[in-house]
Amino acid sequence: MPDDIIKKILDDMDKQGFPLEVRVTELLKTNGWSVNNQKAYFDTETGKQRTIDIEGAKDFDVLPLEKYPHDWTFQVRLTVECKKSSKPWVFYASNMGRDEIEQRLQIDAQIHTDEVGQLAYPKEPHDEIIDYVYRFKRKLVRPALDRLANIAYEPFTNGKGHSIHKARMQIIGALMDIRQKLTQDTVEILHCILFKPVIVFDGELYVYQDQSLSRSEGLYYLVSHHDSRFIIEVVTIDFLQAYLKGIENNIGDFQRSFRIKDK
Repeated sequence: MPDDIIKKILDDMDKQGFPLEVRVTELLKTNGWSVNNQKAYFDTETGKQRTIDIEGAKDFDVLPLEKYPHDWTFQVRLTVECKKSSKPWVFYASNMGRDEIEQRLQIDAQIHTDEVGQLAYPKEPHDEIIDYVYRFKRKLVRPALDRLANIAYEPFTNGKGHSIHKARMQIIGALMDIRQKLTQDTVEILHCILFKPVIVFDGELYVYQDQSLSRSEGLYYLVSHHDSRFIIEVVTIDFLQAYLKGIENNIGDFQRSFRIKDK
């Protein structure tokens, strides 16, 4: 193949953000996550099949305990959309402290317990499993990022910047498809699943708060869609490794506290 064609292909791949999906895929695999690229879902609003860039999943074990009917694992499942832009992204952040953010996350996780935005668990769990699930939620649904935002803006696009909107709608569509499948599924879920919707952004991320701008590595993006709410975690590609490590640390804390209590 002529060198000029190869260069044009590589330039086009870079422009369209394809290498970003590859970087995220490789980083997830390096950290022990299973990856499903271009995961198909059914968009109920348009009646069409679409794809989400990446679905990442990782199972975590809990020591088998005699009083539970099964050896328990729990899974964190990432629904990831990758976006690259030469234009910065700006989010308006609420003036909240970390305690207030945690309270809001807990409230929305409770809302999404039945709607799949954050957490799913066995439909008819034993009493002991209910305790397990809520301890799991309290440990993992807590602030890993320090801002809660609900308004997005893309400067320098003459009002034509829609990449944030497209990313969030892809994620919401995928989560709504998951919700419908779980509602229709008659097979018992034998472990907890924490669904974490994530946008990985290769670009400059800013937060607007108190009439000033500051750089950010990641934030919670609160989105309302019809009668549902979703908390999408927006992280920069440079912060992704630390973000994944934070998930591992939170899970480690949960595993240790769970085992100590039940010894």
